[in-house]
Amino acid sequence: MFNRAILCGILAGFLAGCAGTWQGITALRGYSSSQTEIARQIKVQENRFRILVLDIEKNRIKTGLEYRAILRRYGEPVLIWNTEAPALTSKKLLYRKPVDYFYTDRVYLYFDAFDRLVKWEYYPALKEIKEDSNVQKSN
Repeated sequence: MFNRAILCGILAGFLAGCAGTWQGITALRGYSSSQTEIARQIKVQENRFRILVLDIEKNRIKTGLEYRAILRRYGEPVLIWNTEAPALTSKKLLYRKPVDYFYTDRVYLYFDAFDRLVKWEYYPALKEIKEDSNVQKSN
């Protein structure tokens, strides 16, 4: 009887250890699939940013475009600033590569109170190293 209790205790401990290991394996699988999804999202954002820069270089960005049309084409910006002051612009968007913070191209889009594009600014990455002559602006 005593041997049976010891055997049951050992078996229970073994199964509990296996359950913990299985939870760890499941967590690692979830982490791996999350990392794959993050990498996919970064790739999508980089492609949309590349399209935005190409559209600027080809003069396809025009004032008067709607805010929602910009979001549909280029995705969510990295940052959005809202202003409450009755000025020319009520919203400012920053687009850049999603994981490059300092030495990357940057695009600022400015919208009025009616969510219409009023101006844009494009700062190539080399601008920070060289001079301001590389900056393109809408006006």
